[in-house]
Amino acid sequence: MKRFYLYLFAISLLGICFAVAVHSKPKKANNKVDYFELGEAAWDNFQFELALEYYNKAIEVNPADIRPYEKLISFYITIDNYSEAIDYCTKAIKCHPENDMLYLQRGESYKMLEDFKNALNDYRQIIKLKPDYYLGYSTAAVVSYFLDEGDVAINYADKAIELNPDDEQSYYVKACVYFDRFDFELALGNANLTINTINKRVFEATDENDIKLPSFLYDVYELRGVTYRYLGQFENAIKDFTFLAELQSHEPNYFILLANTKFMYATVLLNDSSIDQQEYEEMLLSAINDVSAAIELDEENPSFFFSRALMKHSLNDNVGALVDINTAIRMNADDPLYYSLRSEIYEALGNNEAAEKDFEYYQSLIDEDE
Repeated sequence: MKRFYLYLFAISLLGICFAVAVHSKPKKANNKVDYFELGEAAWDNFQFELALEYYNKAIEVNPADIRPYEKLISFYITIDNYSEAIDYCTKAIKCHPENDMLYLQRGESYKMLEDFKNALNDYRQIIKLKPDYYLGYSTAAVVSYFLDEGDVAINYADKAIELNPDDEQSYYVKACVYFDRFDFELALGNANLTINTINKRVFEATDENDIKLPSFLYDVYELRGVTYRYLGQFENAIKDFTFLAELQSHEPNYFILLANTKFMYATVLLNDSSIDQQEYEEMLLSAINDVSAAIELDEENPSFFFSRALMKHSLNDNVGALVDINTAIRMNADDPLYYSLRSEIYEALGNNEAAEKDFEYYQSLIDEDE
């Protein structure tokens, strides 16, 4: 029986070797080797380095064949080698100057390298080739924003939305521009349009595998949350930051945003006499729990300890506050706000000498900055 299995294994191994040999043997079409097909065969056999060699050889033999360029460009973009992707796009464009996808891929590669001017040139070329293609305008809007050309970005975004009312990326660009201009009402309106458009697309999808969430999904929720906070809509801000903290529980900054918003809201409510002292303390304890969650994820961020110290001080837990602010100062001895807070904590603890010393040092740091 063992000999029989050994015989079968030998036959199977021979078959595999024969198959590889067939794939490795150059195919010919009209007495010419088809290096692209060889590259495809090598790729299917997981011989990636060999495949790349064949694709390059295919370009050398026939520079007009777009297929090997497409394979190489996609490969280098996939592995984040954007410089190589740009090189192959440029070579392909020389033979295919009307191929808008080449400009799109090169533009995206330039964008990833933060070469926004060259990216914008490529997106403008797409618009020239396809004036009714919304993505050309949408991508141009993105890089125009990064180039601090807000009006240009809005113009491109508006054109993209005119061509495709479901272009979530363009709504997000507009939200960013208006937020930077402190026009929070318009920022909020466009952030809502972004999120609503994404939700609509997700709900209307018939296949879960077709659902692709945008890379800026968490960013737009954060922007909306901060915008709500600027507008004094703290409850809505807390909802957005809670959503982010639950969805991205490994990201400490969302817990900090949530905690600081709860702290601000509690302070506003207390000052307006909308809540009593007990309710205020309960809200602050909830905020402290959120900061503690952030610290568990990142114990090296001094601003987190500063935030918790401030909240503990507000609850008259000045011993605990002192421990946290000392930790923050050990990590960063150059932030004047840390000494200002510690001065207040020392004063609350009755150590007026230490309080005065910290306040004087705080003033010296402020004077240095001026």
